[in-house]
Amino acid sequence: MALEYVSQVTDLFWSYCDEKDKTYLTDPQVALYLDLGYGDFRRIVNDCDPHIFVMTATLTVTGYSYDLLNGAVKLMGPTPTAGQGRLVRLLEVAKSSVGVVPDLYIHGCQDRIELADTAYGYLLEKNLLTFSVTDIGRVVVWYIPVSSVDWTKLDPPGGAAPEFIDEMVEFHDLIALKAYRHYAIRDVAKNPVLAEAMTQREQDFRNYLSYGRSPASNNHVS
Repeated sequence: MALEYVSQVTDLFWSYCDEKDKTYLTDPQVALYLDLGYGDFRRIVNDCDPHIFVMTATLTVTGYSYDLLNGAVKLMGPTPTAGQGRLVRLLEVAKSSVGVVPDLYIHGCQDRIELADTAYGYLLEKNLLTFSVTDIGRVVVWYIPVSSVDWTKLDPPGGAAPEFIDEMVEFHDLIALKAYRHYAIRDVAKNPVLAEAMTQREQDFRNYLSYGRSPASNNHVS
């Protein structure tokens, strides 16, 4: 059975814990462990294929910099612009005149020294996206956002829609395994069988991600 929803992964987590006392392991604690486990899951994805969770945003840059915390389109802080996730990792920046079609990719710089020596470069420092040229105009950024999955929806009431996780349903058992690891720290409980299963499933997942969701796109020599 594919594990598409929070409620399904929650049931699997409970089966791993084998804990019947909900005064010892409460629903809010379960939601926290699952959220932490999903964070581990997403980090594997982002390390292997950062474009799986990618989002885009269009910014208009005047002067030399754009404030991602206070600009017209906010990608940082507690209240990002509606429809935009809060930025975790910036992947690419391009000057664009139409849609998200890049006219010119802008080079990411490590520091201000490199930025000063780059014709078209950008540097992300705190909440400021600074460019090597002024008034660059319309740019598109590709970035990884924080997760929007609500792990408090452990068991939706009758008639309520279950909370969908993401498209990688074949490997969502790894979320429950990662969540159990966080629970086991608190419980001071060693479970070598689950630890071995987690190691194997993580390796399977990394192999899948390294091969690519679209193998044909990897089937060429650059």
